[in-house]
Amino acid sequence: MLLAKNLQKLPHVRHGFFDKTLPTGEYVDQRHNLIQTKNQLNAENIVRLYQTHSSIVHTINTPPKARLIGDALITTQPSLAICIRTADCAPILIAHKSKPIIAAIHTGWRGVILGKIIENTAQELQKLDNLKNYIVALGPCLHQKNFQAGPAIYNNISSIFINKKNYFDFPSYIKHKFNKLGFVEIETILIDTYDNPNFFSYRHATHQSKSLLDRQNAAICLI
Repeated sequence: MLLAKNLQKLPHVRHGFFDKTLPTGEYVDQRHNLIQTKNQLNAENIVRLYQTHSSIVHTINTPPKARLIGDALITTQPSLAICIRTADCAPILIAHKSKPIIAAIHTGWRGVILGKIIENTAQELQKLDNLKNYIVALGPCLHQKNFQAGPAIYNNISSIFINKKNYFDFPSYIKHKFNKLGFVEIETILIDTYDNPNFFSYRHATHQSKSLLDRQNAAICLI
């Protein structure tokens, strides 16, 4: 489990970017993995989404009876962990510096470039307080040297995030989005999922003709 330095300093928050310690392709393993994540954060309950690379944000204060469809969660409820799963997409955890407000975002290129998952999450968080009062942590994801982009990416973003061979600087683009919206404190964990065997990379697995079912969790919880 990795911790972001900027979130570690908050006494009212527990969080973690978990590696692929368990396979998560089968239902039983997914459930086991989720329970393990909940226990690591010492939470009473844990919620994750049915992720679809959408722009849908849910604010919750009790566990829903059925899994919600969307790509971001916000809560103000203590001991309710919110969790997302990734496999090259960027896991983003957010916490207010002093108030009991947290968020978790599943950030794939579709949701960031073609959708408004970051903007929509920011809009909901801004209803609770000024965005400069939140801390953002961007976890392990696909980095530029391994992210060759297609036209759906390079035709829709500034060329400063694409090199001459059309490799996309995904973490820098995400950080730029947060800065532009008004977030000030943003930490990027410099781990490329493609190169690090402790984390699952969908792109690496595809290139190696391996199973595409693994994922890793990122979660955050108010104490």
